[in-house]
Amino acid sequence: MKKQYIIAGTVLVVTLIVLIVVSTIILKQRNANTTGTHISPFPTYTENISPEDKLYVRTTSPTDGSKDVSLKPKITIAFSRDISPKDVVLSILPAVDFTQKLQGNTLVVEPITNLAAGTLYTYIIKFPLIGETSTTHSFTTTGLTQEFLPDTRPSGFVEDEQSRSLHSDPDVYVSNLLPFSNDSFSVASEFISAPTGHFRIIVTIKGQEKVSKNSFLTWLKENHLSDGDITKLDIQYQ
Repeated sequence: MKKQYIIAGTVLVVTLIVLIVVSTIILKQRNANTTGTHISPFPTYTENISPEDKLYVRTTSPTDGSKDVSLKPKITIAFSRDISPKDVVLSILPAVDFTQKLQGNTLVVEPITNLAAGTLYTYIIKFPLIGETSTTHSFTTTGLTQEFLPDTRPSGFVEDEQSRSLHSDPDVYVSNLLPFSNDSFSVASEFISAPTGHFRIIVTIKGQEKVSKNSFLTWLKENHLSDGDITKLDIQYQ
């Protein structure tokens, strides 16, 4: 009988030891889960572009929506970082000839001739290399607004001006439409400084090469480029 009591006591002690060990392990695991690195069930995303490399417009002068702006304004655009000529593409509507000068992170744009009085001008800034969203800014020149002024321009004047801009610089015109992509192709542009500064049009083929190329050429013509304009383009297929 005494021997049975000893065996039972031994079993009880072993059971208690096992329970203590198991409880200790569970407590340690709980502490590790509450004090360790928290792993969220939801994925987090880190942008490839660092904040220092992001490119966007900080300020403009004249400020967006300004009125009574000089007929020969100096448009100053300050960016978030220094830029090169290939980083931004600027266009102005109604179309005007203008000069551009880079000074670090600042682009200075000056019309070659006086702007029209009382006219709303809009300029679009695109970032062809990094695909950032384009920005649009506008101002109104000093003088009576156009709705109170007689339009003395010959019929078709505006269309002729837009056509002249398209046919004189088709690479800039196309670059302002980019980036673009559909089921047949995607297209972007790259600024080439030599031998003369221009935008190279880079077309990425999707699917059959012949079908993709024809689709791209059709897209150009839908955007009002003629065969002559297309031959002036530096197109690279890949």
